Amino acid sequence: MVALLWLILAGQQNFEVKLQIPVEVTNLPTHLEMVDPRNIHVQITIRGLRKDASTIEKGNVVAKMDFSHAYPGKIVFPVTRNLIQLPDDRLQLVNIEPSEVVFVFEKKPQTQTDPDKHGKATDKSQKK
Repeated sequence: MVALLWLILAGQQNFEVKLQIPVEVTNLPTHLEMVDPRNIHVQITIRGLRKDASTIEKGNVVAKMDFSHAYPGKIVFPVTRNLIQLPDDRLQLVNIEPSEVVFVFEKKPQTQTDPDKHGKATDKSQKK
């Protein structure tokens, strides 16, 4: 009986867990490419009841960064709480490391076509 009561109460205690999660890049302009860093991860600390926090996995947590306003060069992006989506509202995000990430963007090289005498690109594989 005591063991059952202990298990019930142990599940109600606050519990913290640290996870290393990947950052998902969204809305990167098509004319840009991310040069550095290539593989972005942040470490988060989550607090909640033991039964909720102990079962969370990095596949359940999403960190998304919107790069729609990115431009060529170095850009410092803050990693804030609103970028991290937890699976439910019973969990609290306590800490994020690092608090900012420096990204380097470059313009993608333009592909060159073989223009014909009229300035139009030609496909040399087509028969005339």
